[in-house]
Parts: sequence; C-alpha cells; structure tokens
Amino acid sequence: DWQGTVTRGGLQAKKGHPAINPKPLQQIKMAVFEAVEQLGLKGAEVEISLPRGEEIARQTLNSTIGVEEGISILGTTGFVEPWNDHLGEMKGDLIRCSDKVVLTTGRIGIRYSTMLFPDYTVVLAGSRISEALEAATGDVIICGLPGLIIKWGDPDVLEGTGFATVAEMVEMEPEGQHLSRAFEKPWKRQRVPVL
Repeated sequence: DWQGTVTRGGLQAKKGHPAINPKPLQQIKMAVFEAVEQLGLKGAEVEISLPRGEEIARQTLNSTIGVEEGISILGTTGFVEPWNDHLGEMKGDLIRCSDKVVLTTGRIGIRYSTMLFPDYTVVLAGSRISEALEAATGDVIICGLPGLIIKWGDPDVLEGTGFATVAEMVEMEPEGQHLSRAFEKPWKRQRVPVL
C-alpha cells in the first residue's frame, strides 16, 4: 500500500523498483526467512504495507530525489536510533563529559565527523540536536546533511522564499540570507559544517 517507486537513478534502490534501501530490505528478508524456517514452512509471500504512504510522502522531499507515488523505506542500517530516557541519559552524560563534541544527524555524519574532527567525541543526536546542545558544556560542532540541519535551525526556512525544498534553496542561493538566518537563529556558539 503506497510504497514509493524510484523514478530516476542515483538512489540505492534501482529505477522502477520499490523505494526501499538494500539494508532494510535485507533485514526484512532475513526476518521472514527465520520465521519460515522456525515454522517449518516452504516459503511465504510478504506484502509491505505503508498506510497513508502517498499522503505522508507529500510532506517529504521524496519527489525531489526521484521517489513518486508513496513513501520510501530508508536507513543505512535499517535500524532507528532511539532516544529513550535511558539512552538519552547516556548520550547526555557523554556530551556533558566531553570538552569537544560533534553532534551528528546520522551515520553519514558520524563517518565524516570522525575523519574531519579526530580530537572530538562524536555523538549521534539524530533529530534531537536541541536536547543534545542543552547537555553540552564545551566546544560543539554540528555536522550532518544540510536539509536536516537547516530545517532544525529554522523549521520555517522555506516560508516566503519561493523555493519548494531546502535542496533547491541550497543550490540556487548557497550564500543567501535565508540560509544564513537558519544557521544563526537557534545557537550562536556552535560551528555547523554542512556535508
């Protein structure tokens, strides 16, 4: 139900195929294989249903990257990094105890941060950048994909600009006033490298 379809090249899923990245697809297949084996079945037919996927997709950037008619299933590992109370406390303690910390939005940010800032403690904050910043006591760098950081910096960054997406804004006005405002708005004491 409303699984998006890849309409152009450059994504991990192939053009014309359902928009599900290889890692989550592999995990789904492994889980089904284990269940089939445990139940002693010869096989199983699996249908992936994403209720309201087409409606939800309209609120994302999917159409700009070539995913149409529904939502995509992403994730470089297929796992969501939860920020429950216990994990939040552990990450908060790690951030508080670090003189120099890099907060990242995802695994790509982790990879680049460890290369770019080897003397810093790298912490995956995900969408909880504000909470992670509250725990910081030392030098902080925010490192991640531009769309995520810009939308965190200024959730209304596109309002009144004429741009449909953050990606379009970055491409057309890389040093424009709207982007500057997004970076200056919430936290003036952090450096924000955008990958």
